[in-house]
Amino acid sequence: MTFIYRILTYLFLPVAVLLSLSALSFFMMALGQPALLLPTFIIVAMIIYVFASFSFVQKVIVQQQAVKARLRDWIRVNAFVTGAIALLNIGQSVLLLLNPEQIKLVIDQLAEAMAQTPGAPSYDLQLLVKWVLIISTALSSLLVVHIVLGFVLQKDMQPIFQSRICFFVAPFIY
Repeated sequence: MTFIYRILTYLFLPVAVLLSLSALSFFMMALGQPALLLPTFIIVAMIIYVFASFSFVQKVIVQQQAVKARLRDWIRVNAFVTGAIALLNIGQSVLLLLNPEQIKLVIDQLAEAMAQTPGAPSYDLQLLVKWVLIISTALSSLLVVHIVLGFVLQKDMQPIFQSRICFFVAPFIY
């Protein structure tokens, strides 16, 4: 189980790097359009989840070090957001793949937008949209598997997380 979790974590690292580049541009656009703050937050939550999972893999699974409970909290909080978006993405992609009329609608909208863009290359949009949906569904499914495995591993490795000390009590302990 840890092997699969590690492989999936390493698989998602390049995706997280690409998402972090897009998150920077989304953040700049969100400063001018507050409606983009929610998608930016979702992208940042996915990025934080992947990098926190990578830190979990490196410190806990590979080096078998004790880590602070804060890492577990970062993974859990961002896993809920990431998992919800991944499940929504799976549902949307499956519905689009099963309903060719909806794909045709999306393709017509894309073709119209590309026709307005000067110098836009011509693609076989139906094939492009189909492959984007397939890849998106596969990555989202793997992300859900990764999240479930992460929760199981965190439960199994509970003793490796250092307990929290309340910062009001900590000065009196030492």
